[in-house]
Amino acid sequence: KYFDRVIIVLFENTNYKDAIGQPFFAQLAQSGANFTNFLAETHPSQGNYVALTSGSLNGVRGDGSIDLSVSHIGDLLQAKGLTWKVYAEGYPGNCYTGSSKNGYARKHNPFISYLNVQKNPQRCANIVDGAQFDRDASAGSLPDYVFYIPDERNDGHDTGVRFADRWYQQKFGPLVANSNFMKNTLLISTFD
Repeated sequence: KYFDRVIIVLFENTNYKDAIGQPFFAQLAQSGANFTNFLAETHPSQGNYVALTSGSLNGVRGDGSIDLSVSHIGDLLQAKGLTWKVYAEGYPGNCYTGSSKNGYARKHNPFISYLNVQKNPQRCANIVDGAQFDRDASAGSLPDYVFYIPDERNDGHDTGVRFADRWYQQKFGPLVANSNFMKNTLLISTFD
């Protein structure tokens, strides 16, 4: 066992050269592991998010609202008694299945498309607004698996990689510098 917690943060629409040229992304790559042969499965975004969390595109090729009855990482974690939570900035709550609202984009939240999450209020409660991340981190109650989805500004979708890098440094930089927080934690930063 190498770590107790995994935090995955996803960004949008940037090639490797532009991302690694940003100060915080470069710092993370230099101080951690840098995987340079990691490629998207498809375009546009939604299929990549589905593949990242279920191991397959499951036929998803576009960004329209989809409903999937397939196994995903949440199922695997729960079967082993592990916890998971999606922190999605701007998420309206209440198992919202609309396509977008206040910078939140469903296409970037694959878990709301899994029917066994979407139709189960207890499991759907694992999808929360991104602001809950700070409260859970402060309380020491983050789950074993964190899937953090910045809104379409902070992920660079609407603003570019420079903006995303500054946001990431401001939001996660203090956590990365905190050895108590990072103890046995794996932080994964990736781009669609």
